[in-house]
Amino acid sequence: AAFEGSMFVFVFSWSPVLVAGSPGLAPHLGLIFSAFMLSCAFGSSAFERLSARMAASELIAPVLGLASLALAGAASASRAGPAGVPAALACFLAFELCIGIYFPCISALKSECVPEGIRSLTYSLYRVPLNALALAVLLFVPSSSNALGICATTLAMVAVLAASQFRRLGAKPT
Repeated sequence: AAFEGSMFVFVFSWSPVLVAGSPGLAPHLGLIFSAFMLSCAFGSSAFERLSARMAASELIAPVLGLASLALAGAASASRAGPAGVPAALACFLAFELCIGIYFPCISALKSECVPEGIRSLTYSLYRVPLNALALAVLLFVPSSSNALGICATTLAMVAVLAASQFRRLGAKPT
């Protein structure tokens, strides 16, 4: 829920961050969005290669950690004004790469952990904290850089929890 909530915040924050730092980018947002989709597709392709060597349970914590670093970098770069726009864009592309890895990874984990009989109920309940995080950040944090920073912190905490949980369970590659 933390990752997907952070992704929703990212969707609302990336264009204001880039345009605030460089108003001339506004006509090129479609091209930037295309680069995001390419980065996401590359992430999905990377998951296919990585999953041949690692179990999804071993991959999720590093992906969450990298996503946290990407959003923290974007938050920091967005405070630098026009000089930070290239770094913010690079961080956003890295976050999109993480999105591409995250979705097939979490789908594999969900299929292993959530019984078929209660899957739809579980996924519906899962949307509550996801939407609560996104709404709370978007409604109560006026600055995009602060919103990205909050999401980065949340993802860092979840990455640590995921790593410790899977280490405790003794996850092995499949």
